Amino acid sequence: MEKRFVHKQTKTADDMDAEQTKLDGLTSLSQVHSSRRKRKRNDIETIDGIRKMQSKGVKTVEKEVELVDEISGLPESVIHHILSFLRSAKEAARTSILSKKWRDAWKSFSVLTFDERFFLKTEVDLSRDNRRQTFIDSIDNSLRSHLAQNLGICKLVLRITPKLVPYLKQWVEMAGANGLGELDIHVEITHQRYKVPPFMHSIKTLTGLRLHGLNWSSFEASEFKNLQKLYLRRLQVDQQIIQQLVSTSPLLMDLRIIECLGLKNLEISGFQKLERVDLYQCHGLKTIEFQVTSLKTFWYCTKKYSWCKLNLESCTSLKRLAIEDPSMTDTFFNKLLVSFPILEKLDLSRCNKFKIIEISNAKLRSLGLRSCKRLKAVDIDTLTPCSLDYTGHHMVYVLGRLHLNKAKFSLVSKKEDGEYNFPIRNIGIQSFLRCHCNGFKIIVWFCKTVIIYDGSKEIFLPPSPNLKLDVIKPSTDVKDLLDDLLTKGHPERIMVVPSPSSEVLKVLHRIEREADPSCCSYINSNRKCWRHFLEDAKIMNNAGVEDISGWFNFLDQVTIMNLRWEPPMHFGKVSHHKKDSDQGL
Repeated sequence: MEKRFVHKQTKTADDMDAEQTKLDGLTSLSQVHSSRRKRKRNDIETIDGIRKMQSKGVKTVEKEVELVDEISGLPESVIHHILSFLRSAKEAARTSILSKKWRDAWKSFSVLTFDERFFLKTEVDLSRDNRRQTFIDSIDNSLRSHLAQNLGICKLVLRITPKLVPYLKQWVEMAGANGLGELDIHVEITHQRYKVPPFMHSIKTLTGLRLHGLNWSSFEASEFKNLQKLYLRRLQVDQQIIQQLVSTSPLLMDLRIIECLGLKNLEISGFQKLERVDLYQCHGLKTIEFQVTSLKTFWYCTKKYSWCKLNLESCTSLKRLAIEDPSMTDTFFNKLLVSFPILEKLDLSRCNKFKIIEISNAKLRSLGLRSCKRLKAVDIDTLTPCSLDYTGHHMVYVLGRLHLNKAKFSLVSKKEDGEYNFPIRNIGIQSFLRCHCNGFKIIVWFCKTVIIYDGSKEIFLPPSPNLKLDVIKPSTDVKDLLDDLLTKGHPERIMVVPSPSSEVLKVLHRIEREADPSCCSYINSNRKCWRHFLEDAKIMNNAGVEDISGWFNFLDQVTIMNLRWEPPMHFGKVSHHKKDSDQGL
C-alpha cells in the first residue's frame, strides 16, 4: 500500500510540474497584454491562488485541470473574437501555448497584409516589372494555400497601386470563399480612380469593409447581413450605392465616410445598432438626416463655405459630438444642442460664425473650443465636473456655472500692423482664471521657461505671443507633476509662485544632478527619464534676471531654478495639446 501511495504521489508531482509550466506561460502572456486587459489583476490572483493550493494534494490539481479545460473548451468563434483584439499577428501567435485547441484556432486565424510599395522597395534584386509579378504571385499562392487547407481568413489587407486593380476580383473571391471577416483595400491615389470590380456579392461573412481610392459606380443587389463597420475614404461614389449599402446592413455599428465625392444626400433611419457616424469633408453633401436613436458619436467636418442641412433631432442618445463647420451659425447650433440631453463630450473647431453659444447639457464632461475666430462668449451650465481645452487668438468669456475639473489653453496671437497683440492684453484669460481656477495649480509654458502658480491668487502672464497653460487639480501629487514637467521638455528655467502651504518648493529643492541614475533600465535613451540628462540645477532669486524684471519682480516671493541639460532638447518641439486624428472622437 505504501509503494502505491508513493507512486501516486510522484505522478501527481509530475502533473503539477507540467501544469506549472502552462501557468508560467499563461502568466507571461498576461504580462505581454496587460495594457489591453483590465482583468490582469484577477488573472494573477487566480494563478497565485492555484499555486498556493497545489500543496494540498491531488484534488487541487484536478481543480486546476478543470480551469484550463474551461479555457480550452471555448468555441472557436469565441477564440477568434478574443484574438481579434490583439494588436498584431505575433501577439496572437503567442496564445498557441495555452492549449492544442488554441494552437489549432490560431492556425485558422489569419490576418493577411500585402503592401505593394513596401514589397517593391525591399526586393531590389529584380527589375520593377519582375518585382511586381513576384508580388502578384505571392498573393495568389497565399490565398490558394488557405483555400486548399480550408483555413479561414479573419482579415485581408491589400495596399496596391492602380495597375493591380484588375486582380482585385479574383483575390477577393478566393478570400471570400474561406469566410472572410474584414476586407481593407487601399489603392494609391492618382489622377484617375479605378472602378471597383463587381465582387461584393460573393462575401456573405463580411463584418468590416474599408475602401480607399476607388471609383465605386456599380453595385450588385445584396444584403450585407453581418457588416458592422464600413469605412469609405477618398472614393468617387454613387448616391444610390451608398444609400443601398447602408440600408441593407442591419447590424451596422460604425460608418465613416471621409473625403468622398458624389454623395449629395445621406438619410439613415431605423437602425438599432448604429453607434458612430463620421462625415469628413464630403464635397457636395447637401442634406444629412438621421433618425437613429442608438447613435452615440457623430463627427462632422465640412470644407469652408460648404452649406449643408443637418437634422439630428431624433438622436437623443448622442454622447459625443464634434463639429467643424465654418458656415454653421450659432443660432442653429444652440437649437441643435438642446436635442442631446445626455451629451458628455463636445468639440467645436473652426466654427467661425459662432459668437455666443449656450450649453445647458447637465452631463457634459469635456468641452473643446479650437480656432473659432469670432467666438466671444460661452454661456455654460453643467452639473458634473468638466474639462476645457481651448485654442485661439483671444480668450472667450465663460459665463454661467462651470464645475471645472481641469483645463488646457493655447493662446497664439497674430500680428496686427507689424506688432503682436499679446494675450496678456486680453483680460478674458485673467477673468477666467480668477473666476474658475481659484486654488488650482496653474502651469504656464513659454519659450524654455515654465511658471508654476501653486494656488496663488495673483496670476501674471508674460508678454509672449505664444502661451500654453495647464490648469491642474490641487490634489495632484507634486512629485509626479515635476517629473512630468522635466520629462516633457527639459525646460531651462522653472519659476514657482507658491502659496503659504505649498509643497512644490520642498520637492523643487530636492532636484539635483545624479552621477549615475539607476531609476531607468531602458537601453533606448529616448525612453529614459529626465535624471539621465540633467547636468546642473541651481536655485536663485529673481534679482539679476533681466528678461523677467519688467513683469515679474514685483511679486513678493518667487523661487527660480535654472537647469542645464545634456544632450539639449528643443522645448518648442514638445506638444502639449494633441490634435484629433482623422478617426474623429
